[in-house]
Amino acid sequence: MAYKDFSIKDLKAKFGILEVGTELFKPEKIIQGKPSELLKNKIADARYITLSSKKAVSAQLIAPVVVELVKTNEYIQVFADEYIVGDEALGLMGEFDFIFSRRPWMRTPEMPLFCITEAKLGAINKSVDKAAAQMLGIKHYNHKVGLTKEIIIHGVVTDGTSWRFLKLDGVNLFVDVHVYSVDNLPFLLGAFQEVLNFYKK
Repeated sequence: MAYKDFSIKDLKAKFGILEVGTELFKPEKIIQGKPSELLKNKIADARYITLSSKKAVSAQLIAPVVVELVKTNEYIQVFADEYIVGDEALGLMGEFDFIFSRRPWMRTPEMPLFCITEAKLGAINKSVDKAAAQMLGIKHYNHKVGLTKEIIIHGVVTDGTSWRFLKLDGVNLFVDVHVYSVDNLPFLLGAFQEVLNFYKK
């Protein structure tokens, strides 16, 4: 198996993962981000292109948001298309679209904490299972490299336009009931910042 092969039923049966819908962030309390003019222009310019593949969506909509986050959070390093083996025997292996690590300037993720999982347009809910498996893989990977302290793992599923945040705390997979959008960049960046500030502490 690989991350993409897991369903939420598999994760529950094999690992005891429980899915819980919740409000991860209260929108009225989010400190809105301040998107740069460059980011706003890149997102606006993407409207002129027919984004018919995940690769195009990643380049035109997702990567610009990721770059903006790294530029404003220097303690975070991001890897793209990284193959991470959490536990091969359990099927927790495969490629991540984007993975955030706490310790910067390493050649490989030393302590991954947060991942972005790309979904087909209009199908972010269908990719929550894959994202959950990837987050569990991060947990196993961190244990394998010697991180004995249990840490909360975050993730987000996106089709480039809509973004849904997730949190894995123990066996509980919390799925945010709110969906954020590139049409409201200040709130999207604010939600991301909530997660990144959690790890900064």
